Amino acid sequence: MIHDFSLVIQFWLWILLLTMPFIPLTNYIFKNFFDKGYLFSKTIGIVISSFILWFLSSLKIAPFERVPIFVIIIILYAGAFVLLFKIKKINKLSEILNKKDLKIFIAEEILFLIGICFWSYVRGFKPEINGLEKYMDFGFINALLKSKYMPPIDIWFAGKNINYYYYGHYICAFLTKLSGIPSSYTYNIMLATVFSFCLCLTFSIASNMTFIKEKENLKKVIIAGVVSALLVTFAGSLHTFCYTAGIHIEKSMGLFNGDIPNYFYPDATRYIGYNPDTNDKTIHEFPLYSFVVADLHGHVSDIPFVLTFVALILNFFSGKLTKKRFLMTEGLLPIFLAVFYMTNTWDYPIYLMVAGLSIMYISYKKYFSSSLSSRDILNSNIIYRSFEKYVFPPKQDFRKTNIIDIDHEILIKIIMAILYVVVNAIIVIGVSQLLSLPYSLKFKQISAGFGIPWGHHTPLYQLFVLWGYQIFFVICFILLCFRRSDEAKINKNIDAVSTIVSNKKGTSIKKGKKNINKKKININEDIDAFAIILSICAVFLIFLPEVIFVKDIYGETYERANTMFKFTYQAFMMFGILVGFIVVQLVSNIKKKNIKILYAAAYTIILVLPMMYPFYAIYQDYGSLKASNYKGLDGLVYLKDKSQDDFNIVNWLNQNVKYQTPILEANGDSYTDYGRISSITGNPTILGWYAHEWLWRGYNNELNNRLNEVQTVYQCADVNNAKKILKKYNIKYIVVGNLERTKFTTMNEANLASLGTVAYSSNNEYVIKVNE
Repeated sequence: MIHDFSLVIQFWLWILLLTMPFIPLTNYIFKNFFDKGYLFSKTIGIVISSFILWFLSSLKIAPFERVPIFVIIIILYAGAFVLLFKIKKINKLSEILNKKDLKIFIAEEILFLIGICFWSYVRGFKPEINGLEKYMDFGFINALLKSKYMPPIDIWFAGKNINYYYYGHYICAFLTKLSGIPSSYTYNIMLATVFSFCLCLTFSIASNMTFIKEKENLKKVIIAGVVSALLVTFAGSLHTFCYTAGIHIEKSMGLFNGDIPNYFYPDATRYIGYNPDTNDKTIHEFPLYSFVVADLHGHVSDIPFVLTFVALILNFFSGKLTKKRFLMTEGLLPIFLAVFYMTNTWDYPIYLMVAGLSIMYISYKKYFSSSLSSRDILNSNIIYRSFEKYVFPPKQDFRKTNIIDIDHEILIKIIMAILYVVVNAIIVIGVSQLLSLPYSLKFKQISAGFGIPWGHHTPLYQLFVLWGYQIFFVICFILLCFRRSDEAKINKNIDAVSTIVSNKKGTSIKKGKKNINKKKININEDIDAFAIILSICAVFLIFLPEVIFVKDIYGETYERANTMFKFTYQAFMMFGILVGFIVVQLVSNIKKKNIKILYAAAYTIILVLPMMYPFYAIYQDYGSLKASNYKGLDGLVYLKDKSQDDFNIVNWLNQNVKYQTPILEANGDSYTDYGRISSITGNPTILGWYAHEWLWRGYNNELNNRLNEVQTVYQCADVNNAKKILKKYNIKYIVVGNLERTKFTTMNEANLASLGTVAYSSNNEYVIKVNE
């Protein structure tokens, strides 16, 4: 255990190394945040440093090796030095590292480290990189580690690039290269790192929302952050309560007959279409399930980056931003959108929607909630000045005449507001697409268009089980916003009345006006608008799969499974961020102490219900978390017990083959042990998991050809034909093991041996090096 956690500390320190040069930037951008966006300097540091090398490697300018990583880090530190001492208002180190901020930075850093250590400890009870999608994820990481340039060759489709969003796996490979820790460890440590990011970044977002709303109350800030962090990272839906304690309550009341079934934690993610059983099978996962099953898929790897994107959007609503800070914040958006596109493409349109609605709100505030006249707007607007001769007649300038009436005033503001949104959208989308162009040019779209799920709709009671408590809090918050809107109108009337009285009676009324204003309530409309925008997006993502789905290779029974999965995963996180903020707002709005305590207790009970999930999920998958049951963080130790010969072959290939070198092993079905050598070594084979390749490539003619070719080589009835196939895919090594013998019962090992020489053997398994 000591060795494992020394590696965890090393991994954490390398991330800290990437964090430091971006602290001045985040301190400047997130100036209105109570923690100055410290935690987001980590994700920004990881994204920018990894993206630079990925981009250069994609252009074949720099190889994906450790030395270029350190060169990039040195350049980033030099850039941070320039930023620290050249940009106004942050030209002193003391302005960044003052005692108050330093305490917050240290506290958040400790929280981040605790999060990594905690989930690393949990993973140590079941560290096996085996089962479900782990071979795929681990294979992508190892393929990247053995790739000199981007993109890597597909481990299960030799000769072709990976046709899947792999950037999240690339970041794991990047941190693995940087740290020098074996990938069998970093796979599990990376999962723990994502877990910690999920916990800490959610805390920062929710607490800063509350801080922006109520700067003076640190207790409320912390409560909001803790509630949201726990909900996003640990909670499930109401499914666990309904089918555990809920059933017991129903049985005691005589509302339920029969035996109470044992609760199985994956059931919470396979509910619609499964209970009751229908031909509309869906998926509705959430972060803790992902952390428990430990598949390092794109939607998991993207969690830290989508949360950072949300924080960047929140910054637009955090108060008055200088033009420079606004542009720097907006300048980071395309980088993260490009990362979304390459990590989990579904997140690209989802968070583009969040950004779009936010920019529309900013545009509205800029042009319709401003005291500027239309002449002021036109005189100061570069967009208008650029297109003035095309918008207005050449001999008539509305700015220099007196014919601007109310209609013209509104029209001009509408035009400028629309232009503002369109121009910003073009810039953000255009730059993000340009940044991801090396990926796009090598990627063939997987989806086959859209469809309408005729007859496949979710019953209302199931929507309530999955989303009931989140929707409840959102509705309560919207009602609260309406109430605050009425109070704002009253405050405005108070100001108007006070002004009139003051004008009539002079300065003697000032004291009375001050007393009247004490009744006013401070209402931050911007932060409420941000919360409503996230709410709208979350609700939209929940109901969208009821009317449309993205087509893939799966049949009618599973037609909307992937669409619901990817959309509602993000909705779950959005709701989780909001609920902590909303609960604090709801309780704060109650004036009477006794009633406030009553409501706080009721809300606490509601929030406890989804928090039942981890007690089932973690225990069922990992067992008792006693130190005596700890296995370690090496994800390949299981292979020694399962097949010592396979383990030896893997080690030999890893020690003797530096870059991706085509090998041949038996192909097989998804979620099996087939493809294990290519996955663990990162060396491509002719064909691996059939269904996965079918999904990624959208055709099966070539898949069937490859399937037959693999069989032809292993059966080796015709040596010359086998040689042609090996030459076609440039195969250098052939693996002959127990899985191959099981798959190809008529294997001709004598003819196979004639294709080359035995380069390595372990008991009755061996590797043939193919003759040149």
